[in-house]
Amino acid sequence: MRRNSASYYIVFFSIIVFLSGLVIFPRDVSESVRNALTLCSASVIPSLFPFFVASRLITNLRYSDMLGKKLNGVMRPVFSLDGTMSPALLLGLIGGYPVGAMTCATLYKERLCSRNDAERALAFCNNCGPAFIIGAVGNGVFASSKTGIALYIIHVLGALTTGFLLRILSPVKLSQSKAVLNSNPKIPSFSFSFTDSVVSAMKSSLVISAYIVLFSVLVKILQLLSVFSVIGRLMFLLTGIDESTVSAILTGLLEITVGSYSVSECVSFNAAFVIISFFLGLGGLSVHCQTLSAISDSGLSARQHFIGKAIHGCISALYAFCATNVFSFNAIPVFSEAHSYYFSPAPVFRFIFITLLIYIFCKKGWKKVK
Repeated sequence: MRRNSASYYIVFFSIIVFLSGLVIFPRDVSESVRNALTLCSASVIPSLFPFFVASRLITNLRYSDMLGKKLNGVMRPVFSLDGTMSPALLLGLIGGYPVGAMTCATLYKERLCSRNDAERALAFCNNCGPAFIIGAVGNGVFASSKTGIALYIIHVLGALTTGFLLRILSPVKLSQSKAVLNSNPKIPSFSFSFTDSVVSAMKSSLVISAYIVLFSVLVKILQLLSVFSVIGRLMFLLTGIDESTVSAILTGLLEITVGSYSVSECVSFNAAFVIISFFLGLGGLSVHCQTLSAISDSGLSARQHFIGKAIHGCISALYAFCATNVFSFNAIPVFSEAHSYYFSPAPVFRFIFITLLIYIFCKKGWKKVK
């Protein structure tokens, strides 16, 4: 970031606003921190920590080689990836954010896969886990485990479809996916691998918890300063969506947990189902920061990850829209007060499209500044 660039002063202004919010609303901020820490201790760490340990053990003990040989016949023709990336896909689908990203980074750092394969896998192997989707979203938001299972199936199909589409849109020759790999790596002892896995998993869990707390506070301050309300009024003129819905969607783009509950309070079941499917696929800014932290010491680029998650979110929303028109889930969002009126999905898709354009534009601008 250049010292006299526009982004430099924008970041400075944002920090001042954030600090002002901490001073003006200390009680609300403290309550937000307590709620976030409760969420981390009761849900996030218990669900992610075991998968972090398992992911590290699989790579440390070189089980990825064994899985790669068995699944290479599937990974290569379907996703144009070497079979050694299969642990990243499997753990990413069952472990939750950012287990898939951390597995990709570890495989690359251990020279068990090429840089190209690791970056391509980041686009669709880093996903939301069943514990969060079925538990927090299904039972918590919709009061229905069946709805949670449906959301998870849509999420998995969206991830696999994204990987297949990227194979078609960005074909890679076999020679490009090869690198100077560690063909005969030394396998460390189990005691060392286990200790290293536990320590690494604990560090990753704490970093993720820190991001969740930070973004919970950020969302709260933006709500208290009426930033979302102002943006909501502007977006209402463009999309026709009411202010509260826009505010809920913006919250979900920052942090999917709070955003899912917020969306369920102001729209019908069908609309909430589609929007939350989009949130789960996209991940939100908080998840992207967690992913960047997971791959920070690997040297991998997150460019394909951002592209893949945008595609994943759109595909998941499309699948969810089709599902609501084919199946009946018989569920009503727990906090919804607006489920009795009709909500057209057209404005939602217009809003998502406009938001993605703004997101892509900002990413390009940020890349030029850096």
